[in-house]
Amino acid sequence: MGLVQSDDVAYAAKQAGDLPDDFVVYRNADATKSWFLFDDEIVVLAAGVGDAAGRAVTTTLDTRIAAPSDTLALTGRLRGGAPWSGIGTAPLAWLRYANATRAASVGYVFLDGPPPTVTLDTVTRSRRAVRLANPDLPVTKQLFAVTVERSAGVPHTSMAYALVPNATERQLGYARRPLAVLANTTRLQAVAHRGLRITALNAFTPGTHRAGRLSVRGPGSVLLRETRDGALAIAVSDPTTERDTVSVVIRGRRMRAVAADDGVRVGRVPGGTRIVVTTRHAYGRSFTATLR
Repeated sequence: MGLVQSDDVAYAAKQAGDLPDDFVVYRNADATKSWFLFDDEIVVLAAGVGDAAGRAVTTTLDTRIAAPSDTLALTGRLRGGAPWSGIGTAPLAWLRYANATRAASVGYVFLDGPPPTVTLDTVTRSRRAVRLANPDLPVTKQLFAVTVERSAGVPHTSMAYALVPNATERQLGYARRPLAVLANTTRLQAVAHRGLRITALNAFTPGTHRAGRLSVRGPGSVLLRETRDGALAIAVSDPTTERDTVSVVIRGRRMRAVAADDGVRVGRVPGGTRIVVTTRHAYGRSFTATLR
């Protein structure tokens, strides 16, 4: 899944001159993001994170709540290999949130980007803060958060991390090994999972985009998986819902289709195999093919 953060309707209307002069609006912060869901990890890429108006920006990677009496542990390891625990800002390689009372845990593997900030607070708020119709009753929770803080006026940045549900510390120590970030820009975001033999990408802009063996023209989402016997399974979609076709080239030996959805055409080109998918009126759904 991919997202280009845009300004809300009120800001766009003010820029177009459709609102009164005394109507105050604010532009959104900037970011282009992708979420890639694998068997055991969710890899998140974010690029162009910042604010064109020069404001400070907080990017929330994750939050968790727990009962006040729950026993929580925050452990991790720095990029240099030293152990780490507790809260604060540090160049973490990975972090594990564990709720011993609920037998639940989540791991975070930091693949690239500024050092994250880890917080754990006990917070009391009225239920009415959620909805005005709620009774004015106080609720107390432990609130855990992982964020990336950017000061006002600093340049835009990028970050890459993976969420690993139910992770053990041992798993987190090895979690980054199969993952490779192939691209993380506002034009193209792509990741490879060597263990699963999967390459996934989201392209956001016109032009040719390359990642691993894949080349795609214009915006599109592509998922490529290689089986152990050498076959390839590919899925292609147009998340903009506005393109008539999406064209993808897989570099390497020429292959033929052994199965393909309606609307998928497979042909040979110098240096590889081209897949052209008719996406008109598909409204974002994926088209698949198996090549050998």
